[in-house]
Amino acid sequence: MTAPPRHLRRRLAAPTALVGALLLLAGCRDGAEQAGAAGATDPRPTLAMSHVLVSYSGLATAPTGLERSREEARERARRIAVLLRTDRGDLADLARRYSDDPTATHNAGYLGIFREGDLDPAIEAVVCSLEVGRIGGPVETAHGFHVVRREPVRRLKIHHLLVAHRDAVLADRHVRRDRAEAARIARALRRKAAAGDADLCELATRFSDDQENRQQCGRLGWVEPGMLAPTAERAVFSLEPGEISEVVESEYGFHIFWRD
Repeated sequence: MTAPPRHLRRRLAAPTALVGALLLLAGCRDGAEQAGAAGATDPRPTLAMSHVLVSYSGLATAPTGLERSREEARERARRIAVLLRTDRGDLADLARRYSDDPTATHNAGYLGIFREGDLDPAIEAVVCSLEVGRIGGPVETAHGFHVVRREPVRRLKIHHLLVAHRDAVLADRHVRRDRAEAARIARALRRKAAAGDADLCELATRFSDDQENRQQCGRLGWVEPGMLAPTAERAVFSLEPGEISEVVESEYGFHIFWRD
């Protein structure tokens, strides 16, 4: 998958050591979403998941200074699973507050999209047995106890046009316009794009301030949850194929998104 350029990009999923260890040989044949539906070329079925990790003392990936026994970790994970199964807790919130996966603070426990055979057998067996949105576990791996949720496989091919201003994050030093002028230009470009009398790729080439992709039709490539800033993510995942977004403001300026 082509990662989005620096504008909007956020780090995804889990730390290298954890994901690297979870990506082991296993199987997921029942109910896995087909890769073709997500637009990928790999024929293996896909699945997506989130988790809350409860680690314990003595594990190689345990947080430094953690003093928790294996039985204490198991019980803590069991209680988290009960909260989620009885709708008394939100996985994203619990992951940020209690997960021992250090990236949970920014990905809210979402680990991304995986292929059949890529996950640790224990994790993959549980996730494959779940319907989308259901909670599984606790399941134990070498990293501790995982409470998992199967997520829908969501992946879109997105383009954008960025109108930056001088106070925007990562704005080119040659951008002199203020925020109000940038907003006005973005609204005018959006009206032109929506009217259908302009080529979107040409507009991106001529007017986008994202230097990394303006010559490639503003292509952000395949985007999945957790890869974009929150305002951008909400906008792009509400788009139907071929649809153009309203003007969306982020810390980088004003965006117009469109979906293949």
